[in-house]
Amino acid sequence: MEQLSFLVLYALSLPLLLYCSWRIFHSLWWKPKALEKQLRRQGISGNPYRLLYGDMKEEIGAIKEAWSKPINLTHHIVPRAVPFIYQTVQRYGKTSTVWFGTTPRVIVCEPEMMREVLMDKLGQIQKPPGMIPAFLTSCVDMVKRWQGLVAKSNGSCEIDIWPELQNLTGDVISRTAFGSSYQEGKKIFELQKEQAVLVIEAARVPYIPGFRFLPTAKNRRRMNIDKQIKGMLREMIDKKLGMMRSGESIGDDLLGLLLQLSSVNNNEGYGITIEDVIEECKLFYFAGQETTSVWLTWTLVLLANHPMWQRRAREEVIAVCGRNKPDFESTSHLKIVTMILYEVLRLYPPVVSLFRTTIKNTKLGEFVFPAGVDLLLPTILIHHDREFWGEDAEEFNPERFSEGVSKASKVPNAFFPWRIFYSLWWKPKALEKQLRRQGISGNPYRLLYGDVKEEIGAIKEAWSKPINLTHQIVPRVAPFIYQTVQKYGKTSIVWVGMTPRVIICEPEMIREVLTDKLGQIQKPPVNPLVQLLAMGVVALEGEEWATRRRAIIPAFHLEKLKGMIPAFLTSCIDMVKKWQDLVSKSNGSCEIDVWPELQNLTGDVISRTAFGSSYQEGKKIFELQKEQAVLALEALRSPYIPGFRFLPTAKNRRRKCINKQVNGMLREMIDKRLSMMRSGESIGDDLLGLLLQLSSVNNSEGYGITIEDVIEECKLFYFAGQETTSVWLTWTLVLLANHPMWQRRAREEVIAVCGRNKPDFESIGRLKIVTMILYEVLRLYPSGVSLLRTTVKSTKLGGFVFPAGVHLLLSVILVHHDRELWGEDAEEFNPERFSNGISKASKVPNAFFPFGWGPRICLGQSFALIEAKMALATILQHFSFELSPTWRIFYFLWWKPKTLEKQLRRQGISGNPYRLLHGDVKDEIETIKEAWSKPIDLTHQIVPRAVPFIYQTVQKYGKMSTMWVGMTPRVIICEPEMIREVLTDKLGQIQKPPVNPLVQLLASGVAGMIPAFLTSCTDMVKKWQDLVTKSNGSCEIDVWPEFQNLTGDVISRTAFGSSYQEGKKIFELQKEQAVLALEAARTPYIPGFRFLPTAKNRRRKYINKQVNGMLREMIDKKLSMMRREEAVGDDLLGLLLQLSSVNNAEGYSISIEDVIHECKLFYFAGQETTSVWLTWTLVLLANHPMWQRRAREEVIAVCGRNKPDFESISHLKIVTMILYEVLRLYPPGVSLLRTTVKSTKLGGFVFPAGVDLLLSAILVHHDREFWGEDAEEFNPERFSEGISKASKVPNAFFPFGWGPRICLGQSFALIEAKMALATILQHFSFELSPTYAHAPYTVLTMQPQHGAQIILHQLEETCY
Repeated sequence: MEQLSFLVLYALSLPLLLYCSWRIFHSLWWKPKALEKQLRRQGISGNPYRLLYGDMKEEIGAIKEAWSKPINLTHHIVPRAVPFIYQTVQRYGKTSTVWFGTTPRVIVCEPEMMREVLMDKLGQIQKPPGMIPAFLTSCVDMVKRWQGLVAKSNGSCEIDIWPELQNLTGDVISRTAFGSSYQEGKKIFELQKEQAVLVIEAARVPYIPGFRFLPTAKNRRRMNIDKQIKGMLREMIDKKLGMMRSGESIGDDLLGLLLQLSSVNNNEGYGITIEDVIEECKLFYFAGQETTSVWLTWTLVLLANHPMWQRRAREEVIAVCGRNKPDFESTSHLKIVTMILYEVLRLYPPVVSLFRTTIKNTKLGEFVFPAGVDLLLPTILIHHDREFWGEDAEEFNPERFSEGVSKASKVPNAFFPWRIFYSLWWKPKALEKQLRRQGISGNPYRLLYGDVKEEIGAIKEAWSKPINLTHQIVPRVAPFIYQTVQKYGKTSIVWVGMTPRVIICEPEMIREVLTDKLGQIQKPPVNPLVQLLAMGVVALEGEEWATRRRAIIPAFHLEKLKGMIPAFLTSCIDMVKKWQDLVSKSNGSCEIDVWPELQNLTGDVISRTAFGSSYQEGKKIFELQKEQAVLALEALRSPYIPGFRFLPTAKNRRRKCINKQVNGMLREMIDKRLSMMRSGESIGDDLLGLLLQLSSVNNSEGYGITIEDVIEECKLFYFAGQETTSVWLTWTLVLLANHPMWQRRAREEVIAVCGRNKPDFESIGRLKIVTMILYEVLRLYPSGVSLLRTTVKSTKLGGFVFPAGVHLLLSVILVHHDRELWGEDAEEFNPERFSNGISKASKVPNAFFPFGWGPRICLGQSFALIEAKMALATILQHFSFELSPTWRIFYFLWWKPKTLEKQLRRQGISGNPYRLLHGDVKDEIETIKEAWSKPIDLTHQIVPRAVPFIYQTVQKYGKMSTMWVGMTPRVIICEPEMIREVLTDKLGQIQKPPVNPLVQLLASGVAGMIPAFLTSCTDMVKKWQDLVTKSNGSCEIDVWPEFQNLTGDVISRTAFGSSYQEGKKIFELQKEQAVLALEAARTPYIPGFRFLPTAKNRRRKYINKQVNGMLREMIDKKLSMMRREEAVGDDLLGLLLQLSSVNNAEGYSISIEDVIHECKLFYFAGQETTSVWLTWTLVLLANHPMWQRRAREEVIAVCGRNKPDFESISHLKIVTMILYEVLRLYPPGVSLLRTTVKSTKLGGFVFPAGVDLLLSAILVHHDREFWGEDAEEFNPERFSEGISKASKVPNAFFPFGWGPRICLGQSFALIEAKMALATILQHFSFELSPTYAHAPYTVLTMQPQHGAQIILHQLEETCY
């Protein structure tokens, strides 16, 4: 079960990794370099692309340099305002490239090209109703304040007009928004102004996902302001609504106008909600205040510097208005003022540049820009260009606008200060207004995002859990569309960014859209992420589309399809045979996931029909194309993270590699067939042959297709054909499995028509019930849930007129599930409705269009229908089927974890609730990071640091509690008796392997390894003595790496004996492998990452190959000795070979591969555990000199100055007590893990199968209930009467485990530790270094995070 869970998780994770890898490489390198190449070919120059950053560093440097000091008061501001763009244009020309990260940004400074980019129809400007008095009041208030300041300063004073004009424009907006509620509105907008500062500040720093949820001072302030504003607006709105209900006038301010449109009093179907009113009021402040205040500030600066124009403007104002207050009529006659304002906008445009992005190949002027290029339209460069404005381009000369904007410059279209406002706000609102006038409702447009956030939220909510097995699938499949239609009607609007998308659910209107012959409606541009997959006929428009479609239609004529029947049949039979084998092996029944099976079937069919005799090559191509489809679809289904596609992920590299392989293989096949055509040979009637016959190389009818077109059509054929039909067949089998009566009727028909013969073209044409079933499945589960079109000019449909630039979403699934069109049983499976054909199946015509309609109807619909009939008939002839009781992914990801959680909670075993997929992993990682971030005091209260999350869980939920490791509940057990039950399980309820036959041999063989232990210990002591001697009797040593070397050396000698030097080399490699493995264990596992050719992955594979090779060589040598009946020694390798299958007939022998793995394991398990144990022992004895002295006295008393041997170390009672106490406080393995494989009773609890049992050695070893009040103190005396009496309860000490799986090497480790400690105590005394930081942490074993620094002192008398 655990393995299955892992496989499910792995299967889910691997595609994600591949997808990310390919996208990163494609986006970070391949695509930028390809775009750069295309642009350079056309003479568009710039700096070469640099990985990831592009020109960003240079741009930041240029800006810092330019902004470091002010400039003279001239209007030559471009080098300061946009320094990097200016430098690029000076160096490379007016049409040049800068790199914004991985995106080429082409600077366009030619007005005509800019007009092409920005061209659209503008509406007329209307007088803002009733708002002039508000404008005037605000201006008068500001002037009065200025007059007061001037009066106090004897006629003159200095004012910083920038904040003053910001206040003015904010004041104007307050009045125009709230009218009689001006004072309350002003207070609101003072808060909104502060919010704007905070938001802009946030926008200027890199966004860190999740940062907004942190309780920082600014985040709290943002939330508080938002809450205040909404509360005050709600109060004002309620007040105005009360006036409306009592029949009073609510004024013509913005709030009043919006409330008149609101849903509370608007029955025309397109009102807006109160929440919308609040958001619109907030937006009105932010959008209007900044632009106008900047404009007025620069106007006063320039007029202050040009007194002549200031005088002329004043004279005009006096002449037109006199001393009266200006009004709408009078301001419209201020020509000089208008000229001045335009000239200020030219020299100091509020927005210095505009951006657009090409979404397909776009011709502008003489250049062709590929998809994915940013076009930077630098307003400020155009406005300052002498070529367009004359030699005085950088001088203040309003006279140039005396004859209007159109004649101000030498060339048209050189003045465009309002385009960003137009694109981001004016155009969407104008489109919205035109649609609302016609009664087409929806959410109001929201700046930039539209409905995107709400749609993502609706999808997440809908897809978070499965639904019951009904056909009411629309709320899950298209949740946001469904909600919109429910709220606003069958013809309503959703906003995709700045584009209105009109949902159309009326069949007659859909027919009009799909049969458009005037070219007013087209398909929207192809998503660039799909281009690698296929760019065939579906991506074309206009004459290019018509030519291509005419060219390829003959390939899908009925006569051609008849010839493909054998290919269909062969693929179906192959699949059925495979299924029959599976069923036979499972006693007549088995469970199959038909989705991947039918994907393989349809891919196989397409491979055969597309390539015929070249089927095997074609299959390989389309296997690659299938992988490409998965990558492309995955990209489309996931939220797009800007810049992520440029990272060199495995998936991005894979996409590029697949595309290159597919194109290369297709080209090779095509060249081969072209050669056959030139030599007069037949090239077959498969798709490739048919397309080549139509291609331009041999077609003179004027609509032939190129070889590149052939390649794209072949790629498209796979994606369009394979995905659609496999989905169709999958849902068909699901529905027939759930409706056995229709399954029986379909089978009876197939048997009646075909008998037991293979279906053919003639017979499947008579399968009426099968056809009805297939149509009903298409109705309920259409492969494509919607079609999308775009109006390219004003278009009349039904009673509506759609302006250019509106998306039309033709919702197939909503129409197919509409009770008005299909009756009350619209969401039920009833194939009978198609008994009289498609035309009579619905109440109205044109309500069934799964393949589209009109001239762009799917070319492959007949192909798909024949394939589906053939497959279904073949399956029905051989099998009956029913639904599996579980849907596997849902079962493992949600149902099973929640069921286990419920069963545990019922018994009082608590813990954090299960969280999808991750469980407690994230919390555990954060807890560990926090605990390990700093050392602790030198006490033995180490549990909160060593296992912080387990400790916190036990503190919160008790000694028997649950934590979640992904989808698996892990029950923490701290009761010794239960731990003993787990470790001594004899019923096979808790997972464990059989008893290893090596136990006796290793136990009896340890005594023979003492010389090896002693040699290694002596070598280490001699090395330490040299260091101490050089340092005048004392030196500091980090004993942690020293003991790692010692235990590695011991293992090398004991494992390989006389082959010690070879063994040492092997284990040096194995030590390096251990470091690499531990490093991998400390980082989150990314599925598939191990296959990437990183330096460390290559090193791991190389070491493994070397170690296995060297071990194999040594084994072969020893085996030869055995065959000659020579002694092979009593080292580990010799002992293992005596047990190996080559010479052991006792029934529990092990293979040579097992010998290799055991040798490798012996190093890792033995070296790490003992080195940690000895390290903590020296740390504790250094900190407890009394116990160090007692241990040394015992060693001297028992061994004298002789070398310790097996006999002597067995008498070291105090040393043994010390070692046990160290093991208690600092167990190398802090916990043991077991899994229940069936329902298991332990103590008073019943654990269902699939629960991890975490036996926490460290928690039990530190528990005062079991060890007394001094449980966290170093007191070896507790072991003076042995292990059994050391604790208050039995079984509380289990550092090596318990029961049949107790550690095989415990005797080996204890003898090694005693030998090492005795030898050290004979030669040195030691104390802790002042530099030592106590920081135990757990990485497989409990290690000293910052090392273990000890000061050694040479004893006066030396030993041996």
